[in-house]
Parts: sequence; structure tokens; C-alpha cells
Amino acid sequence: MPGRLTASLLVSLCALFLVACDSAERRDGPTAAPPSSPEPPVISEGFTLLPCPATPKSTLDFEGCAEHRILKLDRAINAVAEKIFRRLATKTARARFVRAERAWLTYRRAACASRADVFEGGSAARIVSAECVVAQNRVHLRELKAFEQRLRWKASL
Repeated sequence: MPGRLTASLLVSLCALFLVACDSAERRDGPTAAPPSSPEPPVISEGFTLLPCPATPKSTLDFEGCAEHRILKLDRAINAVAEKIFRRLATKTARARFVRAERAWLTYRRAACASRADVFEGGSAARIVSAECVVAQNRVHLRELKAFEQRLRWKASL
């Protein structure tokens, strides 16, 4: 099936990318110069926000409601990511965190596009992609909150 082949290929390519990044980081290690002034990572979306009616009925309604959830979760992720960024002690740690967040966002976009490929050409594709982003954001937000909690705990020692 072409959809499964595409999804498998995408997952394999993402895995190779992450291995290559990890290898490069280990090779370059602490001797690599971090960016002079890294900034906290910020997620921004490229879509034009659709309305979300109280009782969604159409494909566009469901897509719009998912977009509203995406933006709400993006704001929460951005807030926690900024807290984490500010708590990291070194430029190297901050740069590594920014790289990780960018890699996660790249993964999220590719994974959700892949999920939507199953419905390519149909009206459900955009809804499937948007709902995937919502699900990925929820998981990532929980992970970031746990990370930030560990940083706060370490600071209290």
C-alpha cells in the first residue's frame, strides 16, 4: 500500500535524521561554539485561523475548532519552553534545548502530514492533520512540564 510505504519511509528518514543529529552533537560536543545569544524557541503556525462555532457541523468547522486547540496548546508550550530556557544554566544547554525543540517541531509537522496522507485528496485530510497536531502538542506539553518540574526541583536543592 502506497500510504503505508510513504509513512514507513518518512519514519525511517526521521530516525536517520535524529541519529545524524545525535552523532554530530557527540562529535562536535562541548567544543562546538553555541550561538552567541540563543532565544527561547517559539512555535508559530502558518494557517489562517478558521472560526469554531459552538456546534461544529462542517469539515471547515471541525478544522477551525482543531486550529483553535492547536493555538491554545502552542501558547502553553511556548510559555513552558520559555521557563525551561530561562532556567538552563549555560548557552550550550540553551542552544541544545532550542535545537531539540526545532527537531520536535519538524517531527510533529512531518508525522502529522504523514497521518493525513492516508486521506490525501479528501476533505478529512486537513482534519486528521490538525487533530494529530493537537495530540502531539498535548504529549509534548506534558513532557515539557515534567522537564521544567525537574529543573525547579534541581534549583531547590
